[in-house]
Amino acid sequence: MDSFSNSFKKKVSDARDKLTEGSSLSTEKVNQILGEYRQAIASLEPFGLKVGKMRVLVSIPPEISTTIIGSIEQIDEDRVREMLEKNSEKKLLSAILSALLTTIHVRETIDLGNLKTVRIDISLGIPPRVAVDLI
Repeated sequence: MDSFSNSFKKKVSDARDKLTEGSSLSTEKVNQILGEYRQAIASLEPFGLKVGKMRVLVSIPPEISTTIIGSIEQIDEDRVREMLEKNSEKKLLSAILSALLTTIHVRETIDLGNLKTVRIDISLGIPPRVAVDLI
């Protein structure tokens, strides 16, 4: 029984160590994504887009979700395309800009002119996710 107990304690200790190691790696990745997010916000401000809310979920891995809102009518499609071309290496910003272009195209194609507010929901987990709503 003593041998079993020691073996079990070792397995629990090893699992705890791996979990802690994974947690710090995830935290590093999330910090990197937060830096990308800060740059993306600055890039989106000229379009009148602003942070509407932020939610932090403390878990393994941690997850941060945020909403950016603004008027779809203030977003110049050509400027978005230009910014996308210049920032293709920035994954989060590229994802947001691509989602905006798709939303602009859908709005024009389906004639949704009555929907004037754009809400971009971003999950800064691993990997990040972007969803766009017209309201």
